[in-house]
Amino acid sequence: MKVKKRKKKSAGDKKRRRVSSTRRPANKGPGRMIKVRVGELKSEGEHGVPWIITWPTSSVLAWMGSITVEKTLLSWSEDDDPEAGDHLVVWNVWEKRQGWRAKFARRYREEDKDDKKIVQ
Repeated sequence: MKVKKRKKKSAGDKKRRRVSSTRRPANKGPGRMIKVRVGELKSEGEHGVPWIITWPTSSVLAWMGSITVEKTLLSWSEDDDPEAGDHLVVWNVWEKRQGWRAKFARRYREEDKDDKKIVQ
């Protein structure tokens, strides 16, 4: 009986497959945003990065639970830190095994009230 040899895969293939299998997008379009309320600020996460833990304000999205955002220069676009109870807008949201994550966040503004792209 002849045994077939498996083709060796590179580390890049393995990494791409792992990321795609753990992510599930929360929104259909790339421009979709979600209004959230800040629940808690973690000054140091597991990897030494501060985190913002938020909750959707929409009752339609209550099933999602918390949405976590890194508070880095790339993901948080404001000068000052948010406080518990503040309203933010998050986008590029996906699901991981540990919960929901958002790539970007900013403060909720007055002009956002009429924006149809934001789930409120």
